[in-house]
Amino acid sequence: MNTKKYQWIIILIAVTIVTTIAVQFYWNFKNYIENKTRVNNEIQNSLDNAIDEYYSTISKDKFLTIVSYDSINNNHNLFANFQSDISDTSSNSKRKFKINSLEIKTDDPEEFEKMPDLINQLLFDGDSMEFEDLNEKDTLIEKRPLRIYHDKKNTDSLRVIKGIQSVMIAFSTDTINIKQLDSLFLNQLAKNSISTPYYFEFKDRDSILQTNNIERLIFDYKVGSKSTYLRDHQTFTTFYKDPTSAALRKSSFGILLSFILSSAVILCLFYLLKIINQQKKLSEIKNDLISNITHEFKTPITTIGIALEGLQNFDAIKSPERAQSYVSMSQEQLTKLNLMVEKLLETATLKNGQFTLEKERTDVVSLIKSIAEKQRIANPSATIQFSSALKSKEFNLDILHFENAILNLIDNAIKYGNGLVEILIQDDSSVLIMDNGPGIPQNQQKKIFEQFYRIPTGNVHDVKGFGIGLHYTKKIIEKHEGHISVLSKKGKTIFKISLAHGS
Repeated sequence: MNTKKYQWIIILIAVTIVTTIAVQFYWNFKNYIENKTRVNNEIQNSLDNAIDEYYSTISKDKFLTIVSYDSINNNHNLFANFQSDISDTSSNSKRKFKINSLEIKTDDPEEFEKMPDLINQLLFDGDSMEFEDLNEKDTLIEKRPLRIYHDKKNTDSLRVIKGIQSVMIAFSTDTINIKQLDSLFLNQLAKNSISTPYYFEFKDRDSILQTNNIERLIFDYKVGSKSTYLRDHQTFTTFYKDPTSAALRKSSFGILLSFILSSAVILCLFYLLKIINQQKKLSEIKNDLISNITHEFKTPITTIGIALEGLQNFDAIKSPERAQSYVSMSQEQLTKLNLMVEKLLETATLKNGQFTLEKERTDVVSLIKSIAEKQRIANPSATIQFSSALKSKEFNLDILHFENAILNLIDNAIKYGNGLVEILIQDDSSVLIMDNGPGIPQNQQKKIFEQFYRIPTGNVHDVKGFGIGLHYTKKIIEKHEGHISVLSKKGKTIFKISLAHGS
């Protein structure tokens, strides 16, 4: 992949991720601010509704209706006796009955029960009331049979009776039952799914009449009631905690949905980036593999070509020794070619999942010892040492492929080491293959088992190979239900094979 194109893709993905996060943050913050304002408005409405409900309940409970029995039977006006002796009877004259002032105060709830008798006495048993447009002789009031009803519900039921005459009196108070109002306010908050600490303050002008702030809390947020039941000089204020938590709860679904969508987009972009990186890496590996295969195949093919040319140009019959040398050279190079082709084919078979092992009971100690002896003969310039803590240990092994896996490790130790290879079988049957080479960098140790991977060395290829030997070895060990690992530092590299005891 073109490096410049790859960089532009990375920049585009980064910009997309940043933009996605920024847009979602802005949207969620705006939604949070709107919900915070909404919570404040809902608390305001809850307070107003609670106070209205409170006073409405009181007005219904503390309500008196005075009814004349005569008005029920003959449509007699309740106050007709006050006007019976007035001389002016012209149709255009108007009569007025006005109570200038009536104020009753009490702090005792029981005294309220005495109100009907008190009202009855004031209106009908005394002469203290003043009536406009009446003569002096009419100051005395004739008592008439009356009935007093104590609540609004009963009064409403009287309205179905035609011609009834009544006087309705409602009572107001300068105190509020905080507990009752608190219960009403909590119900209103619950309807709006709001839960927040708060307290009340009921003021008359600048004087606090009532409050339930026993703990002396101080909250920065407050709302004042706009209820029409409160007098002009009265204020009822609710102080409450910062509504951030309530606003966040209302915004939680939007935030969660935004988080899920943003995460999905970002994960998809990262996955896309991962795929692009893998494709870039595969492209590089493919190019390296083609280069390595070309280099590896070119040498034996060239050697065989030279040998055949020699046989053609020289009289092989007159010089049988030279002819035999050319033939041996060709056979050796053909063997190398065959091994390289087999490795490539085995790797392809492993990848396609069409690979099966033919296991048989085998002494792993004797097998590895014989492999070490063969390598000593094949590589006289290297020092190969074998030792075992066990005399014998049997496993179910595919001898051919297990031997190839061990050979790959020994071959790598000879290639990359400084001439010394140690093979050790431990008490737990683990097989260690060690060399004294330059070591494998820490960041490369997990990658060396990947297919076609070779440790980067720039343009220098001191050691031939396709990068498939260790990958093949790892797959073979895993198919034997074993595990392979590497531990390396400068001057020492150890490959450890652990076989399953049940295999």
